[in-house]
Amino acid sequence: MQQTGMYTYRQEYRQVCSERRSDERVHNDSRQNDSDYRGEGLYKIDRQARRIAAIRGAAKQKGVELFINARTDLFIDQKGNPALSVGAALDRAKTYAGAGASGFFIPGLRDDTLIGQICEAVELPVNVMIMDRIPPVDRLRKLGVSRISYGPIPYINAMDTLEQQAEKIFS
Repeated sequence: MQQTGMYTYRQEYRQVCSERRSDERVHNDSRQNDSDYRGEGLYKIDRQARRIAAIRGAAKQKGVELFINARTDLFIDQKGNPALSVGAALDRAKTYAGAGASGFFIPGLRDDTLIGQICEAVELPVNVMIMDRIPPVDRLRKLGVSRISYGPIPYINAMDTLEQQAEKIFS
């Protein structure tokens, strides 16, 4: 079984194909990051496409309707000009769509012009993450963004509030 970072294909297959009652309607969502968590940057496009195709195949074999949100980390913590990564992002989106992805997630991209370019060029629904300096939701909708993720923001806010309350109680 080939390793894919933190998981093997078999583990992904088990996750996708977990048994469910036949009368349940379940929305399944699988987010596939293209970051290699061993510190080697991003997975090569063809490797990530194989991972997506394996998950799509497993879901199809089991009859599970699965939304695979293929994420690219090209724009996360980017130090340079994000416009220089748009071409690579579009290449990834096209390849991931061909492998069976259902959506394309571009966390870290904040520039509305670049977000609009990606939405216009990509056949998949585009997902962005709410963060500082990202355009307002109405603007994102007009640009063609289909999904919005809040990432860790609600958790961070909750922990900040909890910490402030604890400081009041214990001071």
